[in-house]
Amino acid sequence: MNRPSKFFNYVPKSDGGATILLYGDVGPWGDIDSQRVVTELLALEGEYKAIDVRINSTGGDVFTGIAIFNALRQSKADIKIYVDGIAASIAGVIALCGKPLYMSQYARLMLHKVSGGAYGSAKELRETADLIENLEGSLAEMVAQRVKLTKEEVHSRYFADGKDHWLTAKEALDLGMIDGIHDLPEETDLDESSSTDDIYQVFNNRLEKTEAQEPSTMALLDEIKRIPSFANATEADIVTRLQNQALKLEEKDKAITNLQERVAELEAKELEALLNTAVADGRITQEQKPTYLNLLKSDRANAEALLASLPKADAGAKQFHSAKQFTQPTGSGANKFHGKTWRELDKENLLAEYKKCDPEGFASLYKDEFGVDYQN
Repeated sequence: MNRPSKFFNYVPKSDGGATILLYGDVGPWGDIDSQRVVTELLALEGEYKAIDVRINSTGGDVFTGIAIFNALRQSKADIKIYVDGIAASIAGVIALCGKPLYMSQYARLMLHKVSGGAYGSAKELRETADLIENLEGSLAEMVAQRVKLTKEEVHSRYFADGKDHWLTAKEALDLGMIDGIHDLPEETDLDESSSTDDIYQVFNNRLEKTEAQEPSTMALLDEIKRIPSFANATEADIVTRLQNQALKLEEKDKAITNLQERVAELEAKELEALLNTAVADGRITQEQKPTYLNLLKSDRANAEALLASLPKADAGAKQFHSAKQFTQPTGSGANKFHGKTWRELDKENLLAEYKKCDPEGFASLYKDEFGVDYQN
């Protein structure tokens, strides 16, 4: 579907609905043209579950307004009307088409005697006058149902005197003319003293800001529709499907993270078991485990090969070395070495002296520390 360039901005919503903006002047020469509005409305009825109509208009051509009024009133779609800024003259008539109606806090609704021009024969002029009178009567009857006044009382109060009757959102709500006051999606510079011109311009500026962002959004949608699985998707379908895919990707990322953590945990247990076996076999000492753990983490294959190449120490040899190193040191000054490990001797700068005092014990400690024979 080709989106009209200015007044008719529709935005798919996550709840399966769409929003229509009727901003600007009503008429074939203005921003709100009945032919395009009615055509697009009929198309959207079959595509979206619910349609919101948002209005900011000072009015315009009465006959264009009547066509839009009738299209909205007769639509089978779930339509809600929102007056964002101004709904004046024929735009006020459109707002009061009989659908649920809401106004923003600073919005204004204006009613006055319906007016319009015509040319042609006397018969054609009389038909135009009858049409205007019938419209005033229908509108007065609709307002009367809302405000619990008679049709004649409403006509006399809002249409007969030829004056402009401006209503704030609160006044319209108190009269029962609208169904509620809606919050604005963002802050504005408006307050209770703002003029109708200020209100109208503020909301038109918001529309222009939205339109400035429109090309990039449409370009993205066009790009997505080039993907075969999205070729025939509506904008609402695209939004919904992308949201669902994003949720699936998030769930997949969590699953991958959990799996990675589990793999790391199992690998850590494997390495710990491998090193404990090497210690039990006498291939390395307990003190050497951190060194070999780093080797396994950086290059597991070669580190495992290195561990496998180290000779196992038999129980008798280990017992002999233990007794020799810690209970039977030999040589002069041996008491200072008694019961000390390689690292303890190294920390006290006694390794060189111990080597000179007890070469065999030194070589034995060296092998226990590094897993290989000492080469003098």
